[in-house]
This record gives sequence, C-alpha cells and structure tokens, in this order.
Amino acid sequence: MKLQTQRLHGMREDHDHTQIEIATLLGTSQQYYSKYETGKYELPSHMYAILADHYDVSVDYLMGRIDAHEGVTVLRKTLVDDKTIGAFASEVCSLSKNARRAVVEYVELQLLKERKAKK
Repeated sequence: MKLQTQRLHGMREDHDHTQIEIATLLGTSQQYYSKYETGKYELPSHMYAILADHYDVSVDYLMGRIDAHEGVTVLRKTLVDDKTIGAFASEVCSLSKNARRAVVEYVELQLLKERKAKK
C-alpha cells in the first residue's frame, strides 16, 4: 500500500496538480482524495483507471505492481515498419527463456556499438 500512495502523490506532484484538481477529475472531494493519497482509504479501481489515463501510465504502475511507468501510448508507438513496441514486447515474451536472454544480449550489444560509434 505504501508504494501505491507514494505513486499517487508522486505522479500528482510530477504533473504539478493540486489535490483539488485530481479530486475534481475523480469526482470526489479533496478530503477524500487526501485520504487515498495517505492510504487511509483505498482508491477504487475505476479511479485507478481514470488516473492511469490522465498520467499516461498503466494501472499496474500506479498500484505498485510494476516499475515501468510507460503507458499504453508508448506500447502503441511504431518500433519499425508496422511493428509496435507492444507487439514486439509480446513476441519477445512468448520466446523461451534462453531466446529472451539472447534478444536482451543482442540489444545490449547494439547499444554498446552505437555508444562507441558516437565517441
């Protein structure tokens, strides 16, 4: 619960919003929203969805289930040709553990090559 409340508070501050602004977005009072942010009340799931859309992050990120804060917008971006980042990530996840490791090693090698070329 502590990570959830930290993320709610942090995202609000990172976007320069007041508790009143976020409470209005959620259709609640500032007092109630304050209790969500401090963990005294649990934020309802439908409100997580509203905040995730607003901040362009996933509900899982806001709930503290994952550390990646990229939202759906990033997953829909084109990686190359007609392949989206989300589709590529899904394909990589469907590979065996050894194959996934090989993909990660290949990407890391390409990053090293590009960094070296820039020097």
